[in-house]
Amino acid sequence: RLDRLAQLPLRFGRPLHEAALHTAIATETARLLGAQRVLLVLAPDLRIAASRLPAGESADALLQAVAPWLTVALASGASRLRHGPETAQAQHQRSCLVAPMRLDKRVLGVVYADVEGFAGRFDAGHRRLVSWLAAYAGAALDTLQRLNSTQRQAEADARALQLALA
Repeated sequence: RLDRLAQLPLRFGRPLHEAALHTAIATETARLLGAQRVLLVLAPDLRIAASRLPAGESADALLQAVAPWLTVALASGASRLRHGPETAQAQHQRSCLVAPMRLDKRVLGVVYADVEGFAGRFDAGHRRLVSWLAAYAGAALDTLQRLNSTQRQAEADARALQLALA
């Protein structure tokens, strides 16, 4: 896991399009944590950017179910680990992780991951891992957004220059 985590800046630095970066973040989250479900949700409108779910499950339905947790994570800026339902035995609980993607004081989105108790259980170590992953993801997303903005501005400036010269 530490090797995979150490390689995240390189993996997240490759995609040149936001959609490809979003998919890479969701894929790496699933691989790093052994998660069954992953959502990458962008702030401030809680828009699903990428997901990895078991066949037949709906990303929109999952978002609706976990939106309150995501909202809390976005507002607090802190990652969270939950197991539930609380009254069930561990093998019948779902472990859920939520980690905001931040850059400085700006929250870009949130990473959500879960696993059913029969398939595994997240702990504080997993929470630290997803927090690191979210930090790398936030930096990569911000860098790509800035690069795309600079490229669009350069293209607009080039068009304006061509018009002025014509």
